[in-house]
Amino acid sequence: MMSSGRRIDASKIDQIVKQKTTAQEVEAMFGKPYKVEKKGGGQETYIYYYKYEEYVHWYTLPKTTEQKLEVDILNGVVTDYTWNRSSVDPMRDSKK
Repeated sequence: MMSSGRRIDASKIDQIVKQKTTAQEVEAMFGKPYKVEKKGGGQETYIYYYKYEEYVHWYTLPKTTEQKLEVDILNGVVTDYTWNRSSVDPMRDSKK
């Protein structure tokens, strides 16, 4: 078992409102970002990332869950965001 970052509460994604939600509200919902990228001109991107790998057997590929939320912020307000998640179970998903 291996994990990186902190699990993102997907139920809170819908609470992000472009041009309305503030950077402080984003941090209140999701905590400190995994990473902050400075874009220039006051633009920042808060990156929230979580990856979890579970090895069922030593001889198989791990079950993997990955989440990534990128929130673009300008002057302290959300301008855009992208939410991606994936889950892979090689034992279940493999083609037979």
